[in-house]
Amino acid sequence: RRGQKLDHPRKPGSRGSLITRHMIRAARLVLTLGALALITNGLTPYWSRLHPFWPRPAPASRGPAEPDSVTTLDEMLAPLRPVLRDRKQVGFVSDRNHTGLLFRTQYALSPTLIVPLEPIQGLRPPSRSVSTELVVGVFEDPRAIEAAARRLKLTPVRAFGRRVILFRKRP
Repeated sequence: RRGQKLDHPRKPGSRGSLITRHMIRAARLVLTLGALALITNGLTPYWSRLHPFWPRPAPASRGPAEPDSVTTLDEMLAPLRPVLRDRKQVGFVSDRNHTGLLFRTQYALSPTLIVPLEPIQGLRPPSRSVSTELVVGVFEDPRAIEAAARRLKLTPVRAFGRRVILFRKRP
């Protein structure tokens, strides 16, 4: 405040009022940030119920998580990968008629193309011109393996566990 008259005289070289003002500002800032932190931490449980995008606290751990369906199928089909390494495409048959199993099998066995031999709900019917010598079967019920082999004229080549089997088409 140069050029202004002060109500109280200041000693030459004194910085007392300047230091006091900065200390007051710093104290206000610390108090404001502390209050904001207390309010934010105290309201987090309530905000998470009100606002869907507010990060929720992580649930308490109940031990190791169970593997998801993609990981489970990937582990089941892992021994089949070396056998199909040189194949560009193979057939697919299952006792479950939904696209999720077909897509998860395609993911687990990529880059080999998986071609369904029977119609699957939500997909176009399979082309009759597709010629695949080998067929991968993924089954929930082991009794369905024999029924699928008879219906599609398949010969079992090798079983990879209880649910996964490799077939060869009969001429």
